[in-house]
Parts: sequence; C-alpha cells; structure tokens
Amino acid sequence: MELFSGSSRHRPLCGDEIRLLLLLPGGFNDPIQCSLTHESLASAPEYQALSYTWGDATQTSLILLDGAEYPITTNLETSLRYLRDPRGYIRLWVDALCINQLDVQERSAQVPRMRDIYEQATNTIVWLGDYPPHTKESVDSAFALVESVFGRIRGGHASTDTAVQDTINGREADVRVLMDIVQRPWFTRVWVIQEIAMCKTPENYIAAPDEPGFVLGHSRVLFTRFCLSIALMVQLYGSRHPPEHYRSRQPNDVVWIHDMRRLRNELLTGRVALTQAEQLVTYVSRSAFAFDATDERDRIYALLGLLSSKSLPSRLAPNYGLSAERVFLDYAVYMIEETRYLDILTCASGSRAGLPSWVPDWKDGRPCESFHVGQVSHVRFLEGSTKLEVDCMILSRVDKVLYPVEVPAEFAGHVHLEWESDDSAVMLPQSREQISRLASSVARVHAVLMSVETKWFGSRALDANLTTAQLDGWISALQSLRNGLDIDRPLFHGYSGRQLYSKLVNLDIEADFDFFSALSEYCAAIKLTLGASIFQDSNGVYGRLFGYKPKARPAPDDAICYIKGSMYRFLIRPEQGCWRLVGADMGFHPVVDAEREDEGSVQQWEAFWASNKHNTRRIVLQ
Repeated sequence: MELFSGSSRHRPLCGDEIRLLLLLPGGFNDPIQCSLTHESLASAPEYQALSYTWGDATQTSLILLDGAEYPITTNLETSLRYLRDPRGYIRLWVDALCINQLDVQERSAQVPRMRDIYEQATNTIVWLGDYPPHTKESVDSAFALVESVFGRIRGGHASTDTAVQDTINGREADVRVLMDIVQRPWFTRVWVIQEIAMCKTPENYIAAPDEPGFVLGHSRVLFTRFCLSIALMVQLYGSRHPPEHYRSRQPNDVVWIHDMRRLRNELLTGRVALTQAEQLVTYVSRSAFAFDATDERDRIYALLGLLSSKSLPSRLAPNYGLSAERVFLDYAVYMIEETRYLDILTCASGSRAGLPSWVPDWKDGRPCESFHVGQVSHVRFLEGSTKLEVDCMILSRVDKVLYPVEVPAEFAGHVHLEWESDDSAVMLPQSREQISRLASSVARVHAVLMSVETKWFGSRALDANLTTAQLDGWISALQSLRNGLDIDRPLFHGYSGRQLYSKLVNLDIEADFDFFSALSEYCAAIKLTLGASIFQDSNGVYGRLFGYKPKARPAPDDAICYIKGSMYRFLIRPEQGCWRLVGADMGFHPVVDAEREDEGSVQQWEAFWASNKHNTRRIVLQ
C-alpha cells in the first residue's frame, strides 16, 4: 500500500453510497482529469466497471482528481488515457479510486459490496494493457482470428475441430500473439474471477453486446468469444506453448474464469446444487495455484461475491484487520466443519510459519469438487481448532529423496519454422537460431539428468541393472507431473515417454523436426520435475509432492498415507506426539479411476474403509 500514503481526499461514504469516477473528456495526450461523485447504489446512474491490474506500485503517474494532483499506477493511468472519450465524460467504477485505500474499515466494508457493484454495472471493461511488445496491427489481426474461430464454433459445424484447424492454418503469427496476450498479468489476478462472474451474462453464453469485453490499447474483443476460441486453440495446439504454462496453467486460466462464470450462473438458476460451503471450497480451490493476490487474504475475500447467498457466519466477514493466517484458519475450520471433505488438505502449505500444517493457504492444490467423499470422513477439532483429528491408513515410508536440482536450460516453446519464401529451402535466420537454442537446452538437460542418475543409481539408469519395473518407475517419475502414467502412452505429439527418454539419454537430436519438438517439450517437463523433490518409498515406488516447487520437502521416514475423506495420498511426519502434514502426493486413492474420471460412489468409499478398518488409525494433525 506504499502508493496510498499520506492524507486522503476521499469524503466518507454514508449508507449504501458508492463512489463513481467521472472521466472527463480530453485528447489522448492531454492530462487526465477526473472527479468523484457519491451515489446510492440502489439508484446509481449507469456506469461501467473497470477490471484491470494495478501494476507496479512504484511506477506511478499523476492525474487531476477533483482539481488536485493524485498518484495512480502507470497501468491505470494508461487505461484511462485509452478509454477517455474526447466528446464527453465517461462514468466508471475503479477500485483504486472509488475505495479509500487508506481506510481499512472502508475496504473491509466495500469488499462484500463489490458483488453488487459489478452486477449493477451496465458493462465491465477488461483492460489488458498497452500494445507493446506487439503493434495495433498485430493485435487487430489476432482478434480478427478470434472472431473467425468463434464464427466456426457458433456455426455448429459437424466437425468443428477440423473447421477451426483450417481457419488457424497459416495464421501461426496470430496464434502466437494470442498466446502472448494470455500471459498478461490480468489473467492471473484472483479478483478478476468475481469481476467477470458478476457482470451481465447472456443466457446461452454465446455473446451479447453488454457482456464484458477485453480492451488492449484501442483494440477490443468480447469476453466469451475470446474464451471459447482460446480454449479450442489450446486443445488443437496441445502443449505447444512455453514450459512456464506447465506451472501457471495459462492460457487455461482464461478458460477457468469462463467456467467459473458459467458455474455461478448454473448455481443461481438451480441447474447445479451445492451448499454455500461447497461453493466456497469449489471456487477457492479452483483458483489456488493459477491466480495471484497482492493481499493474501483476497485469495478468499475476492471470491465471496460468487456465493449464491450472503449469509456467511459473522466471524467470516471480510476483516483486513486480521492476519492472513487467522483468516485462513477460520475459513478452513468452517469449510471442513460444513463439508467434512478433506481434499482441501491438498491446498495446505505444510511449512508456513504461524499456520497449522493442515490449514490451506491456497497457493497450490487441486480443484476440490467431489464432496460425497467427505461423507465417510472423521474430523474433530482440538485445542482451539488449531489441531485436526482424522483417520488415516499408512501405506509406506519415504526411503530416499532426490532434492531439487536446478537445470540451466530455457525453453521458448513451440518453434514455427519460417522460410525465405514459399518455395525456398532456405530457413530464416531467426528460425535457425530458435532451433539452436532449443538444441543447447536439450543438451543441458541431458547433462544434468546423467549427473542425477549417476548420483542416484551409481551409473546411468539404463546401465544400473534395474529391473524393468524399476526402470519404468524412474522414467514415469521423470516424464509426468503425476506418478503412475503408462510410459508407453503417447504424451508429446504422439511420442511416448519411453521413446523420448531413450533419445535423450543417448542424446540424439538429429531426428526430424516433429520429434525434436516433442523432445524439447519432454526436456521442459523434466526440468520442472527435477525442480521439485522426487522420493522413493519403502516399496520402491517413486513419487513427488503435488505442485510446482512446493515449499515443504519430503524427508526419509515420512509416512505416505490415505486420509479418510480425501481422494489423494499424503505425506505426514511425526512431530511432538502429533503429525505434521508435509503435502499431497501425486497419486490417487485406489477407489478413484483417474483415467475414466470416476471418483467412486459413497458405497465404494465406505466399503474400502470398512475392509481396511484394521489398518486404519486415528491421528492428530498440527
């Protein structure tokens, strides 16, 4: 909050008042002039809501607010410059200006009202930023591709994928621009979920004039058209994007935002039935990992407006006077008490100071939606709700740990080859340079992997006299972000992990370009895998904690267990007569068929735990 220091010019709000910003007319390069008005939300004049990211708080610009200079972030100032109408004023709601950021009490009171503010807005403008590093022409061309793809989707072609692929062919430059656009900070900001979900929604989700729209410079495209088109492009292009996507889940984030908007509409219309606590678990767990918040408490507060009811217990009302740890604990107790569903333990930090190991801080984790699993759980809170009693079944112990290894390699993603002309056999220099960089990175991954295998096995894994099952386990641990995949299953452009591993350990990068592209993506996945801790248990099975570089690390003698009321495996560590939750393992419970997305019935879960009653023990997590 360094940006908002010193005295405030905001007059206190009364009753159901909100502030609206009048953006006064002016030329593009003229100073920005605005004024604030107080309006009753119930009878406010028409206004548009602005959804944006504040940007770097140290990069500020001055505007004239009610005739006096006022600092705002440069990103916000740029948005106002582009949105300003030279012919007349525009009425906006902008959080940084319409909420007194110096008044903690006002901030706490306004958070619950943002739901109504966005619902009542005539439209929501999503500001993505200025054109650089692209140009207006390249962005307009990319948005035109979105319109073309959406036209194919809306047309209901019998073979939509083929029709869209035909539309995309020859437009790789536009696709790259779109994939760059979805890397912009807006797509990872947790507040945008509520801001988009609250605004007006066309009944058929196919687009309407008053639905939200993306604005980049002077270029615009409607939200639903963009989301549906990007979703299909990602599906067709597979993983052909930078390896950072494996961590951030972009560009899928924009699809998730659209899906949560759809889910809220289905809850409001009765097509989906979830309790309030189940709704909250669903929204918060879906946003964990992929979305960020400047203030950690907003990982929860920013999503409260999505709930179909406003009747949360009073102790859970937004209160920025409470620490993030207190907020996380209070909400964890509420969610577990109401749902008895323990998949939310996958979202726990395991090692955060001041927070019980089992309490989620929502920086990582799996989407939690299989609430029926909680019907078989045992939960009891102890010592002021700082400890959690659960039932578990210990499976094995951690035997060896390979701690994170940094791999000095960079992968720029899919390389599109370009030639001097359509009939030329001479590749452009930039294409040759991209291939050379990827080849260098593959060689670095090879060198690091050989070093790791030598330390782990005493030699290359292929030369270590491993059984077939042991070697398969090692390759599976390297190739996937969850253990147990079939290593002969095609994962990278139709090639299996076994094929790519064989090429990599023998360092053959002279294959055809498609195979080389697959090998590059395989190496990007290995880099991420080695960036986390891999462990081997007492049964010789490999595993790793869920998440990208989780804070907690496994240690020898940690117990691997199932917890009654969850679909996943966990690592726990004995500590002062209780247990510390280290984290969630990548594996599923045997009742779950992950390949068929079958989570098992309540009867199946009850039968499993009944048949394993003699192996079940009650433990206390602290």
